[in-house]
Amino acid sequence: MIKYLPLIEKVLLIQVLLTSILLVGFDMLSVWFILSALWLSTFYMLGTFLLVFTIYGKKINDGFEIIILLVSQILLSFSVVAILFKVMSWPGSAFYLLVSAIGLLFISILITLKQVPYFSILLKRIMFFGLLTGILFWIPASKWIHFRYHKHPKYADVYTKYLENPRDSVAKANWENELENYHNNK
Repeated sequence: MIKYLPLIEKVLLIQVLLTSILLVGFDMLSVWFILSALWLSTFYMLGTFLLVFTIYGKKINDGFEIIILLVSQILLSFSVVAILFKVMSWPGSAFYLLVSAIGLLFISILITLKQVPYFSILLKRIMFFGLLTGILFWIPASKWIHFRYHKHPKYADVYTKYLENPRDSVAKANWENELENYHNNK
């Protein structure tokens, strides 16, 4: 099982990427995308240590290296969840993306300074997800919502207004009404 971890990771990554790309055109894939992202997040939370161990066949004895590895696992998992929040246009995504991007930047600096050769595989993942979270952070929520719901511009407008001021009862009522229309017209 352990020798298949790199293959499992690739399958999960491809699955998340394909469902996120297709999600823009087919809203019915939302549940599949959520499950895919959560599976990948769980894999990174539980499997990063085994992945490094499998690829390099080394035991990590240094306490600092174990801490770096554990924090990396948490940050990679957190960044996948942050990406999930952004792609699904859920509130709070900007905060999660910012925290994960800063955390991944910080941990990548530590890994680079430590220069542990078998952390290069981890550094590649950190750089990929760090860049992705950074890019998604800089895309405004309104532009992302209009991009994601390009087939439903009225819903995108109402949802954007609701997210700008979630305490506004009129905006919330308009969004709930339009959400019902959106689900009924699928």
